Amino acid sequence: MNLNYKSDSKPMNKTSLFRIVSGITFLIFINPCQGFSQDETNANYNDRGFYLGASLMGTSWNPGGNDEMDFGFGLAIKAGYNFTSNVGLFISLDGSDMYPSDTESYVVTHFDLGIKGIFGSDAKRVRPFGRASYIGMAAVDEGFEITGEGLGVGAGLNVYASEKVSLEFSYNHSWITVTNGNQLGPVSEDHTNTGRLMIGAAYHF
Repeated sequence: MNLNYKSDSKPMNKTSLFRIVSGITFLIFINPCQGFSQDETNANYNDRGFYLGASLMGTSWNPGGNDEMDFGFGLAIKAGYNFTSNVGLFISLDGSDMYPSDTESYVVTHFDLGIKGIFGSDAKRVRPFGRASYIGMAAVDEGFEITGEGLGVGAGLNVYASEKVSLEFSYNHSWITVTNGNQLGPVSEDHTNTGRLMIGAAYHF
């Protein structure tokens, strides 16, 4: 897949949005940290039910099926429902500005719908998890558009700052089958992959 194209478009300016979401995430992180002084033996980090979250993320994409990677950063929002303290469903949407070395910046987005398994007891403050999801992916700019779908898997840690707020650190890898490659000429690769490194927070209702 060749992304050597010419584009007169300016890189998307998301500075203000990035600062706002970063500030909100920072406040979510800092405000409940006094909860770390709580005796863990008396805590119950029961996260059953609905939750909402946001994350900052670094993204990598292999557009050509070779060893060259494009890198960028962005934001993610998510919602989910935990049926028990160990199993739940989630939905998420994210977008990243990508900065290749030989072309203008462009945007990569992911849509995830999947299942999350959290290991350990809800009396533990730090709990590992794994996740698997169906993924829709798009890479877009005024000069091109690529879409695809596939499978994603991820793993990470939930760190409960309080009984309502959890911090999340994760890596998610996606295997994508390209379904459309407008304005790119012949598509050299039908399969590609992306990686997302995330740090975020969630509020459990």
